Amino acid sequence: MLSLAADMTIRIERGRSALRVIACTDEGGAASSIEVTFSGGADGVWFSWREGDAMRVCSREQVASHRPLSAILRLIGDEAELSKAPSQALLRSLFQSLAVYVSRMSQAVPLPRWGRPLRDRRIERALELLDRDLSKYWTVEHLARAVGLSRPVFARQFVRMLRLSPMRYLARRRMEVAAELLREGEASLAEIAGLVGYRSEFAFGRAFKQHHGVAPGTFRRQPALACGSVLRMAA
Repeated sequence: MLSLAADMTIRIERGRSALRVIACTDEGGAASSIEVTFSGGADGVWFSWREGDAMRVCSREQVASHRPLSAILRLIGDEAELSKAPSQALLRSLFQSLAVYVSRMSQAVPLPRWGRPLRDRRIERALELLDRDLSKYWTVEHLARAVGLSRPVFARQFVRMLRLSPMRYLARRRMEVAAELLREGEASLAEIAGLVGYRSEFAFGRAFKQHHGVAPGTFRRQPALACGSVLRMAA
C-alpha cells in the first residue's frame, strides 16, 4: 500500500507550460513519491507515483473518471498555483489523502462506458521505457515487442489511453523534456538534442520551433512563465 509520511517534503515546480507538485518521503529506507502535473496541453492533469524502483502513471482519463481523485487534485493545484504562500501542512494532508485513493485503485479500477479497464499496465510500462531513455531510436514495433503486445494491439491501446499515437506522444514528450533542460540553462543545444533523441542540432531546432513556436535559443532567453490557466478540470 502506497503511503506518505506526515513529514513528507513538498516541492513546487512552475514551468512555462506545466505546473508540478511533488511529494516525497523516505520512511524506513523505503522511498515513495507522488508527482502531480497540471499541463495546458492535451495531457491535462495527470500524476505518477513511485515506490522504490517501481513507477506507475495515472492518466488524465483515469483522473477524469474518478471523482475523489479529481477533487483532491483540484485542491492541490489551486493551493500550489493560486496561494501566495502555499501551505505545506495543507499540501501534505492532501497528498496523504491522494495516497489512500491511489492504494485503493489497485483493488478496483474504474470502468468506462464500454466496459474495459482504463488502466493498462503494459501501456504504462511503455511510458516508463520511453521516459527512461528518450534518446533511443524508438519505433512502435520496438515498444510493442518490449511490453509483449502485437503492433496493432499496442497502437490501438496506446491511443485509447492517451488520445495520441505512440510516436506523437514520444515527440511531444521529447519537446517537454527539452524545454525543461533549456530552462535549466546548463547543457548546450547540441547536448540537449542528443539527450532527447535528435541526431543533429538543426533537426532538433526545427522540431522544437514547430512544437513551441520559438527557436530553442529564444526559448532559453525567455523568462519562465507560471501556467495560470491550466488548473481547470472536469470532476
